Amino acid sequence: MLALLELQWRDTRLMYSHLNPNISQIIMEKSQFSKGMWIPHTYLTNEKLTAVLGLLRKDNLINILPSGIVLFSV
Repeated sequence: MLALLELQWRDTRLMYSHLNPNISQIIMEKSQFSKGMWIPHTYLTNEKLTAVLGLLRKDNLINILPSGIVLFSV
């Protein structure tokens, strides 16, 4: 089974609409965002094995909107 998990939350510390109204979103890979950025710990209770097909690393993508809404895909 393949699955895409998308999480969304608001972090007011990441709001930037007042700094530059011309930027509509910031998109980053996991290697680009700060180690100090809070990300919820999510797990599947009945998980038996986790594998990422065809990749040596997990694909994580973060999209930050001007309002501080964070979209996290893994």
